[in-house]
Amino acid sequence: MATIPTPLDPAAADILSATNFDLGVRDPLQFLLDGYPRVHAYRSTALNMVDGTPTLVSFDNEVFDNDSMHDNAVNPSRIKFPTEGMYEIDWLVTLATATYTALSFNIRLNAAGASGGGTSLRAQPYMLGNGSPNLALRMNRFMTAGDYLEAFVDQTSGANRAVSATSLGTRCFARWIAIS
Repeated sequence: MATIPTPLDPAAADILSATNFDLGVRDPLQFLLDGYPRVHAYRSTALNMVDGTPTLVSFDNEVFDNDSMHDNAVNPSRIKFPTEGMYEIDWLVTLATATYTALSFNIRLNAAGASGGGTSLRAQPYMLGNGSPNLALRMNRFMTAGDYLEAFVDQTSGANRAVSATSLGTRCFARWIAIS
């Protein structure tokens, strides 16, 4: 859990000591520049998407994670929020080229791996027809410490399909942007 530094709020007659500067100016600026909670988790191997069944998207690799927001071994589908605050969350799932008759993407809060569990935050249908669909969702949301998000994809194409296995193909970015 990241500790959000308290900015210096001096009174008119206060003297700025090195300690006060470090704690009230340097540390908050350092947090805002590169210490804020953030994660980039992605899928580096194929993930089979069963035809007509919501599939839980899990991640098996990370580019960065500075606040224990993802674990590759334990509940790898979860993007966790140990530090309370407003987050910008950006999801992308790239499916194989096919003719899809139905395609949807659902982001759920505290779902425990169940497509009907927790609370649906965004459920979005996508384009139909030929092509390599990129299922993308971006949202800002206040997260309470301990909350987590999971993504489910439901595709109907007459066959099972795989997701793209690269750091830019099937991934989630999440970054803290404000206290509230």
